[in-house]
Amino acid sequence: MAQDPYRTPSSAVGGREAAEDAAPRPARIGFGCRILWVTVLLSVATLHPSVRGEWWLEGVPAGDEEAAGAMLVGGLVMSGLFFAIFVTALFLTGRRRNWARWLLLGLLALGWMMWLSDLSRSFAETPGAALADTLICAAELWAAYLLFLTPEAAWFRRRAGPR
Repeated sequence: MAQDPYRTPSSAVGGREAAEDAAPRPARIGFGCRILWVTVLLSVATLHPSVRGEWWLEGVPAGDEEAAGAMLVGGLVMSGLFFAIFVTALFLTGRRRNWARWLLLGLLALGWMMWLSDLSRSFAETPGAALADTLICAAELWAAYLLFLTPEAAWFRRRAGPR
């Protein structure tokens, strides 16, 4: 019988590398990602003035409405930008992108440094927000442990061959 040029090849393609690429996400990695999704949502919720106070007014003279508005817009833009980068890195980490996992760790470390530098003032002014931030930080540390220090973290290693 003549070979049909429009028919897909009948031999297996990819071999072991294809099987490694198709390996399902380990449960611990998925759990670590879910923890981070929850912390992102909680972090956004704690930005509300009823929890954190009027955080955008820090350093603005009383009564300067124009400066207060500019600080609010600037704070929301910066928070939105950080949020967008973090969510993208988290999504790609769940899709087995090792570089996104490392970017995520860098963003987490930046957040932890900001949390530490603001901790004493936050406990004095908004203890509810400080407690929420502390619990969020603990959950993020747990997720970072799951994504980097468990045996399942080997799932992120590059496979042989081109991608």
